[in-house]
Amino acid sequence: MDNASVNNELGDNALVSVNSENHHVSNDDASLALHSVKWIKYNDYKVPIVTQNINGPCPLLAIVNVLLLTQRIKLCDEIEYVSIDELMRNVGDCLLSELPTNYESEGVRCNAEQNVSDAIGIMSQLITGVDINVKFLTPSSFEYTPALVLFDLLSIRLYHGWVVDPGDVQLASVVNSYSYNQLVERAIEWTANSAPESLIVTQFLMSNQLTYHGICELSTAMDENEVAVFFRNNHFATICKRRGGIFQLVTDQGFVNKNDAVWETLSDVDGDCMFVNSQFNCESVPTQNEYESVDAQINSDFLLAMTMQENEQPSTSESSSHVKPSRERQMRTPSTPSSSASSENESKCTIL
Repeated sequence: MDNASVNNELGDNALVSVNSENHHVSNDDASLALHSVKWIKYNDYKVPIVTQNINGPCPLLAIVNVLLLTQRIKLCDEIEYVSIDELMRNVGDCLLSELPTNYESEGVRCNAEQNVSDAIGIMSQLITGVDINVKFLTPSSFEYTPALVLFDLLSIRLYHGWVVDPGDVQLASVVNSYSYNQLVERAIEWTANSAPESLIVTQFLMSNQLTYHGICELSTAMDENEVAVFFRNNHFATICKRRGGIFQLVTDQGFVNKNDAVWETLSDVDGDCMFVNSQFNCESVPTQNEYESVDAQINSDFLLAMTMQENEQPSTSESSSHVKPSRERQMRTPSTPSSSASSENESKCTIL
């Protein structure tokens, strides 16, 4: 296969691997689906959370669970199941009810009305998937897309943990300020031209989209007790910060009756985390890495490109060592060049 074929194969698939979701269900089918409700304790209140089935609309559920935990929307007492239609109505009502009644000027009012119109226009995409394009500078860095308007109007912060450690000078210089889509396009160009940057950026794009530096930066960016939405590997989850640590809400419907698995720690890039209960205390064994299968899908495109490139070049031990996928950069703990730097990192981030 020539370079053009490799680029076509890579480009057709990779550009959609992070910035959108496709659950292969129609809006009509999804709106009729029922989702199990789990009742938990949060801040001494009994609150419902909505669980997710295999093809559940995780952008919608992540937003709904933030609104439920913060009691901005409510469900009927002791309800066991809820439809997507009802959840959509709740989100829409919350969106409209929290709009300001007075505006500084006519221009501000027109801008606000346009934002609301845009947000309502994309609400149906919460069922099938929204367009999100991360940037690798900070946990809150995203390229602007209409979907971000909805998060802004609902005052829900959106985060990710795929942040480049500036201490990794070589990687930081290559990734620069690119968004994910831009970086994939550059990776295709570099691969076609056998540029040295291709190996560095491909290894980064093949990672599991979470770094230890990203976890620490996320812990610094979030306020204590803040509830937000977390984006990783085409998945949206509800997270909160408690006692300096980041916890992800367990929404798999298989855990609907498990009171010892309400949250899980977000403290390891390879998914070696722990379930905790409503009081954020651990009662069970480590969870399995739920992102493993998604990683494999995302990595396959880049593995194909690298394999084709390797087949077209003379095989040497040096090229083989570079082409072999590795996650050592992502799995290592951040280096600490001095005791003062170590102390500063400890004050910024708690990894449970």
